[in-house]
Amino acid sequence: MRIAGIILLVLATGCTTTVYTRSGTYPAEKQADLLACEAQALKLFPVSMQPRTTIGIGGTIGPRVCHGWLCTGTGIGVYQTAPVSTYDANATRRTQAVENCMATSNYRRASLARCTPEQIAAGVTYPKGAPDADACAVLVDGGGWVAVNP
Repeated sequence: MRIAGIILLVLATGCTTTVYTRSGTYPAEKQADLLACEAQALKLFPVSMQPRTTIGIGGTIGPRVCHGWLCTGTGIGVYQTAPVSTYDANATRRTQAVENCMATSNYRRASLARCTPEQIAAGVTYPKGAPDADACAVLVDGGGWVAVNP
């Protein structure tokens, strides 16, 4: 029962997306403002790919065996594994810079369900400003999501 709830939650969150809205703004204006904010954030916090490594404790513990002055079988050593992946160290800062830039321009974030193919086929309108209560989000050419009214 618990697994079914987790799967349902994952499926439900996979069908929503976050869009920026501002009263009196067409989607094309919003896209231009968003691109300007993303460019500014990229200048402030450029991509900085860093390796991820794992540091652990290793060694051998066992019976002590000595050959002259050299003894083995006990001891703990520190080792470092090879990088297993990379990450962008500035990604979080860049995302926050975009959100701050958009908030400065009076945009607010809204979480909307993604439009179904049936909704798009039936026709949608791009609202100037805040979307209606039954609005959904559609992916536009060039990337990004915009709110539409079905």
